Amino acid sequence: MPGLMTKKTDLVAKKQEIRRAARAQLELVAADREDFYARQADLINQIEMSAEFKKAKVILTYYPIGNEFDLSSMIISNPDKRWVLARAIGASRMLLFEAGELFDLIETKFAVKAPPANNTLVNVSDLDLILVPGLAFSKTKQRIGRGGGYYDRLLSTVKPSCKTIGICPKELVFDTLSVEKHDKKVKKLLAV
Repeated sequence: MPGLMTKKTDLVAKKQEIRRAARAQLELVAADREDFYARQADLINQIEMSAEFKKAKVILTYYPIGNEFDLSSMIISNPDKRWVLARAIGASRMLLFEAGELFDLIETKFAVKAPPANNTLVNVSDLDLILVPGLAFSKTKQRIGRGGGYYDRLLSTVKPSCKTIGICPKELVFDTLSVEKHDKKVKKLLAV
């Protein structure tokens, strides 16, 4: 068993190093605000033109943390869709709520903006599309997030027909990533 523990420890250390490098790279990408906003606009256009988006009725998106691309304008510009945001509730679990009005979002104890708890709950089986943030992706659509396991747990429960699109700057796409068995892939990757 010592060899198995060493492999697991090495893998965890590699993932932490990838997260550190990805955060540093994300900071560099975001430093050129004009370029960053142009990329964000291009990304939103690519999402809205995708077949997955056009077919979807219920979409889980995310509210950006730090220098992640901000997709929230899509909620306003696409009122015909049912928009959903997640709210972390500890122990790597999330509840899904209708997004409602963006100005009603509250900052949670995890420093993430989320819908208030009195918004309508949404069942994961209702989702048609999930826009998945990540610190790093591989060309084979593997994902490394911030380390809480929230999206991995969520993605392991979605219906097979639910589409998942990973979102990140092109600089955060690697040939391969060190991932664990529980790390979930996305079905499509949009990196700008």
